[in-house]
Amino acid sequence: MENMKKVCFIYPHITSYVLPLIYGMAESCKLDVVYGSAPLEEGFGKHDIFVHPNVSWTELKTISPFGKYFGMYQRGIITHIFKNRPNAIVFFGNPRYISFWFVLITGKILKIEVYPSGHGLFKKKKPSILIKLMYRIIIALSTKYLCYTESVKKSLASVGNEGSLLVDNNTLYNSAPILPAEKNGNEPDVFFIGRLRSRCGIEELIDAIRIMRSRNKNIDLHIIGDGPLSNLVISRAESNPWVHYHGQLFEDSQIREVSRLCRIGCYPGDMGLSVVHMLSLCLPPVTHNSMNEHMGPEPSYIQDGINGFFYSPKLNITALVDTLFRIWNLPTEQIRTVQKAAYSTYTDLSTPPLHRRILQNINC
Repeated sequence: MENMKKVCFIYPHITSYVLPLIYGMAESCKLDVVYGSAPLEEGFGKHDIFVHPNVSWTELKTISPFGKYFGMYQRGIITHIFKNRPNAIVFFGNPRYISFWFVLITGKILKIEVYPSGHGLFKKKKPSILIKLMYRIIIALSTKYLCYTESVKKSLASVGNEGSLLVDNNTLYNSAPILPAEKNGNEPDVFFIGRLRSRCGIEELIDAIRIMRSRNKNIDLHIIGDGPLSNLVISRAESNPWVHYHGQLFEDSQIREVSRLCRIGCYPGDMGLSVVHMLSLCLPPVTHNSMNEHMGPEPSYIQDGINGFFYSPKLNITALVDTLFRIWNLPTEQIRTVQKAAYSTYTDLSTPPLHRRILQNINC
């Protein structure tokens, strides 16, 4: 126990999917978790921290003197690092945080290993010379940069120093997945899970299902999530009995039961880890194919017609309806094949589990 590596894990706020990661990492290292308060209005929810002999928790307030899009700072983070002197720091690599840069520089000064993880240049169609230079500096200051997906690593190929890039496919833990044998390919409904916020496309999805129903497709829509658009969803559910709003569910077993009636998952807007949650439930994800506009790089896990479905252009209801019709007209066995491939993608992403991959990458 005394020889365990001491790792500082810095995250903007605690979410349901990060708790199992922290618990798993604590198997092999002393974990100092530093986090900020979650913006509840954005649908993150509040999650209780757990007691573990290898985990300490420190909440540091994030301040935003220049607004919520640039210049955020986790107040007291540098003092915390100087006081605790970890062997390594793993942290969310958002260069819009001033504290992100201070952590990189502090790690260099104190000779602490630093491992930022993030999207890299994935969301940049044509990154400028200055943006590329910024990431060159980030990688130079890092021990290793942990890329969320292979596509993130490819986006950083032009920056140089490829040996400092590690792919660590971003995924989540699901204690109650749906196995392929539990699906029949003939399920009647559609599943949505994620934060109900701008750019999620929930309004377009509800309208698309309404059109499907008007054309004799008896489809219900199941929605799990919370956020600024929850009142809108509640209103639409009250006036449309085929819209089932389940609210914010965190128990994997409850989410599993809701998903049983669904043939596919659909997230018309800009999605991130929701794609992995759908894959774990044997639900082929349906979303738009504008990869650089998604919230994260995780939709790059989708292969059109293999383990999910793409449509274009983004948030175009006609294109979405056409894709849903195409899916509903596929033979049952073909749907089952795609459902099976969706789950296979999830198992590939989750083996070995995320915490073990991170521990290996940081030499714990």
